[in-house]
Amino acid sequence: MLIQEIIDSDAEVVLLPRPRRFGKSFNLSMLRYFFEKIDEDRSYLFEGLEIEKVEEKFQNHFGINPVIFLTFKDIKEQNWAGALAKIKKIISEEYKRHEYLLAGDFLDKYEKERFIKTLSMEVDVIFYEWRFKR
Repeated sequence: MLIQEIIDSDAEVVLLPRPRRFGKSFNLSMLRYFFEKIDEDRSYLFEGLEIEKVEEKFQNHFGINPVIFLTFKDIKEQNWAGALAKIKKIISEEYKRHEYLLAGDFLDKYEKERFIKTLSMEVDVIFYEWRFKR
């Protein structure tokens, strides 16, 4: 019922601390598969589970959101330059998954320029500290 807790929460950020080998990646993947908007139907993953049986308001959240999913577990570089290069690559790949945002009016001209630079890994470290406006 973690999905229900997330939906019912009014928190802007959810922290999921768990000990090592205690399901953090599994839980985050589950949340991604529930919330993420993609062409593939993933409803079969939740068949027979409690979230399928609860109120319609929870089902209304299924598969309707773009999800940013980043994992840094494979970054095991011995120096900062190598680690930064891998981080840029991971972020670029996630931008590639959401490249459809460039086609619509969701982003303004400036945001589209930043998006393209991030996608092509042409940005400096300070650029990654920029936050979206609310």
